[in-house]
Amino acid sequence: MAADNRRCVDLFTLEGTPLGSQPVGESFYDLAIDSAGGVVVLAWPSGPATADQALPARVIQAVRCRELWVSGPLPPLSAYQVYGPHGVPSDLEGGRIAIGVSDQYDMAVLDASTGRELGQISRDIPLRATPEEYVARIRESMARKAHMLTFGETLPVVGKASTGPPGHTVWVRRRGGVGDRVAAPVGEEHRLYDLFDGETMGTSGPSRVRRA
Repeated sequence: MAADNRRCVDLFTLEGTPLGSQPVGESFYDLAIDSAGGVVVLAWPSGPATADQALPARVIQAVRCRELWVSGPLPPLSAYQVYGPHGVPSDLEGGRIAIGVSDQYDMAVLDASTGRELGQISRDIPLRATPEEYVARIRESMARKAHMLTFGETLPVVGKASTGPPGHTVWVRRRGGVGDRVAAPVGEEHRLYDLFDGETMGTSGPSRVRRA
């Protein structure tokens, strides 16, 4: 397990025993652990979400403070931002990580130690806009801070990716912005994943995970 501790990552066993720390050198938003136990983090611009402050998100290898991936310009994260685009780093088997931006169905698969691109996880999908009625419900539920909220034009389309059965398949968590025929209603909790071949990254269709 890993935990954010300002500009370093503290590592623990599942039982809570400390394993040490890995320095990062700057603030970060999210992290993943590769198969060798190394930490990669997502450094992300923060502050007021204004167009003139658009900056790239970057994936950094913690121990070496080495940059592995850079996105295009994106608005800074805000504490009151709802459904704005954000980076999604995931660890896969075989020393690989997947990284992309939540509003694009296009994730790069990288060697976690070198940053070399090994493949792409992508789909051509219809996008679903953020429904006005859903925005209104959120604003109503946060009435005192409604004037501070900002919303993305579209809903996120991807969440975390992981490796699992059958045959080391890559499972990508779908989000509400995917507007195809099997999409769940906006705002309803669901467990729908897209499955990709673990080697070729070719898609093998969606799968709904039943609740335990």
